[in-house]
Amino acid sequence: MAVRLKNKYVGPLLYLRAGSGGVAEGQFVITASGEVVDAPTGTLTAATAVGLALATGVEDVVIPIAPLTGQVFAIDIYQGGAVDACTDAMLGTEYDVDIKAVTLEQTLNLNDTANPWLTLVGYDNDRKVAYVIFTAASLLYSV
Repeated sequence: MAVRLKNKYVGPLLYLRAGSGGVAEGQFVITASGEVVDAPTGTLTAATAVGLALATGVEDVVIPIAPLTGQVFAIDIYQGGAVDACTDAMLGTEYDVDIKAVTLEQTLNLNDTANPWLTLVGYDNDRKVAYVIFTAASLLYSV
């Protein structure tokens, strides 16, 4: 399942042009030469994140992006590692995201705190969903 906003977003949107390869709805996107693209594996370790794509768009199409600041995002928890469920003791911990190589599907990796960019603020283990906010160091733009 795609990344999604935990609550309905009513604030200002960013409208940015999709870069090479386009953008998929429900993916965190990064900048590439002034355009936005789905975040490929390993690219979200620095201040590159722009927002969450609210629509799918092919190259050169302008798409709406929900900014990252002040948002709580729902993201599936990566299954298959040593840790694949949350506890209250994990709240406030920063984690990295697992990005599948071909589909670019994004899930929260509770086994990886080496290059974190999402902070755990809530969870639903029955649904295997984590609620996260962006760490300040991962933000490129703020509205």
